[in-house]
Amino acid sequence: MLDWLTESADREGVAPIDLELRSDNGPALDFYCHMGFLQTQCIGDYYGLGLSVHRMTRSLRPLAA
Repeated sequence: MLDWLTESADREGVAPIDLELRSDNGPALDFYCHMGFLQTQCIGDYYGLGLSVHRMTRSLRPLAA
């Protein structure tokens, strides 16, 4: 499904792909890191006391020089 999303977004000129996930979701964090997403921000207490959010992004095209 992620392959379909990235291929569709690239074809339509949408870049980058951004997402958010709870900091206590280690398997999802590992998965998205493995799929080329980079963590851009961590916001504490986003979902309530002690529950942070990780913001991640993945560029589909090379950055302009």
